[in-house]
Amino acid sequence: MTPAQEAQCNPVEIRGVLYRSQSAACRALGIHPSTLQRALEEGRLDTVGLWGRAGKPKRTVLPDGRSFESRAAAAKSLGICITSLDRRIRQMEEELNEHWKKAEEAGLVMFKSCRSHMRLK
Repeated sequence: MTPAQEAQCNPVEIRGVLYRSQSAACRALGIHPSTLQRALEEGRLDTVGLWGRAGKPKRTVLPDGRSFESRAAAAKSLGICITSLDRRIRQMEEELNEHWKKAEEAGLVMFKSCRSHMRLK
């Protein structure tokens, strides 16, 4: 790249990685330039390129932090079939939802208790 071309580049930092141009970032993340432009305008560079179509994750990330290109790759790494992986993920989501429900209920009880002591309606 010539110095003149380099001067025209718009460097961009996404999740701690500095790309020498927006085009380079788009190629590395596998996104369209308009997707990056929209993320820049909306101030959400921290999530650009993580989600695919219809709001589904582009990558499968396991609870231990390992990231895979696909559910099939994650299942293979664990030595299980995709159906088992999906079942385990669903099970974890259901357990997490139950924890949230209990926390919400406890918070509501605490709020009602405090409200009566503070004479709030």
